[in-house]
Amino acid sequence: MPMIEGGKILLDAGMSVRGWSFKQSMLMCAQEWAYTYPLQQRTETAPMVRGSLVHLGQAHYRARVMCDQNGWDPDVYYEPDEAIDIVADREDDRRASEGIAPMWGPLAPIAKTTVRNRRAADLAEGIPTIIAVEQLLGGWFNRVGMVDAPPDATHRLALMAGGVPGWTELAKLGAPYYHSARVDWIYKRAGYFWIADTKTAFKVDRTKIDGYAMSGQMHGLTWFGLQAYGSRFGGITIDFSVISTQKFPVHRMPSAPGAVRDFPAAICDAEERIAQYLLEGRDFTRYPKAFNEQACVRRYGPRCAHYERCRLGGLT
Repeated sequence: MPMIEGGKILLDAGMSVRGWSFKQSMLMCAQEWAYTYPLQQRTETAPMVRGSLVHLGQAHYRARVMCDQNGWDPDVYYEPDEAIDIVADREDDRRASEGIAPMWGPLAPIAKTTVRNRRAADLAEGIPTIIAVEQLLGGWFNRVGMVDAPPDATHRLALMAGGVPGWTELAKLGAPYYHSARVDWIYKRAGYFWIADTKTAFKVDRTKIDGYAMSGQMHGLTWFGLQAYGSRFGGITIDFSVISTQKFPVHRMPSAPGAVRDFPAAICDAEERIAQYLLEGRDFTRYPKAFNEQACVRRYGPRCAHYERCRLGGLT
């Protein structure tokens, strides 16, 4: 939800409550899921922090454009630079309280520059009609597809917000399973509605595009787009901000009908594994480990955040 600070809206550009990151982690490496979510052992890296700040700044830039397009007051939202400073200060205060050196503030200048250059590039290309910014979507799935919300949907959603005790109670209920997504922005162009995802990168190549084309994040967004817009849904685009060159390519994701068809089953597979381990009461440091070089060494930084914990054992 957006936050009101100083009388203005500060957008939440973070993860959704039960999104693909939560489920993907379990499917890729159950131990990573246990360290990241129940044990809250998260490690910040410079690429992740920089990407978060760029993401936030672009969200505020587009929200203000959306207001201008609709004749609303854009000043209900912070300027991009202001939003970046507020979040950077808040996060570095948190790091200081934990005895950690600041990271967000030092990365704020490049984030601000990137957002300004992105805005200039968008103006040169022509900005489409913006429908929504940082919109939270969600729906219920069984193995076949989206279904109506169960009668106890409110109770289930409350359990999702209840941490491990709530998740364990939720595990007893089974399908349907809730899937959520925070949509970066939705726009309309030539009569079609498009869902756009914002990514930062140091380079964009075919490997990166192919990887995102098979991402469950994109398949989930496709389900939500088709549900909302039907035949008027154009598809998914990724708006890249290439930090090294300050270029801003936009790529349309190729269709993946087989993957989109099978995505509901992937949601169920992830949720059923989560339920199994929670109901077993397994030690969170003894979840199954992938022990795979591609799972243990990642795109963002040289290693999984929990590499040393798995290598040495326990919460090191």
